[in-house]
Amino acid sequence: MDELRSALEEHMDQMTDLVQKLSAELRSGLRPAYENFIGFFHAIDWKEPWLMSLLVFHLVLLIATVMSRKNTNFQMFLFLLSLAGVYLAERLNGILSGNWRNFATQNYFDPQGVFLSVLGSGPLLVIALIILKNPAGEGKRRWTMVADTTSLLEKGARKSLQLLQGLKGTQLIIPRMVIGELDCLKRYSIFRRT
Repeated sequence: MDELRSALEEHMDQMTDLVQKLSAELRSGLRPAYENFIGFFHAIDWKEPWLMSLLVFHLVLLIATVMSRKNTNFQMFLFLLSLAGVYLAERLNGILSGNWRNFATQNYFDPQGVFLSVLGSGPLLVIALIILKNPAGEGKRRWTMVADTTSLLEKGARKSLQLLQGLKGTQLIIPRMVIGELDCLKRYSIFRRT
């Protein structure tokens, strides 16, 4: 019993050393990232009117997202607006880098688009994630994929859909061309009856 206890204590000492080394490496690895973030933060003139307008826009969009959490159609509009902003960020960065003298005191728009990604696309992605994770309305949100369901006549296809549906409260409607694939799956895979 003493041998087992000493082996366990030795093992715990080794594990403690490993955790301490890992922790020290993580802290030393995060230090340069923190310093880069602080340098980025201090390099920006936060008093520029266009930058304050951008931050106010993100704040208003966030408030609109929270206030309209029960309105699914408006939430979908905000979601698409946010994703469109992220999609157009590269083009916008190119346009703004050519015209920065008209509205800014320095050129924030580098060819890699880091500034616009952090202050433009980042908040838009956060808002899009908030919309996706919003459990508003009566209980959980029901997402519906709109498609044609007229060919869902076969009982086996309906059972396959019930298998795929899975999520409670989710309505899954599959288009006609997928039904043929479901029939193949049913014949040759896990959908086959034994």
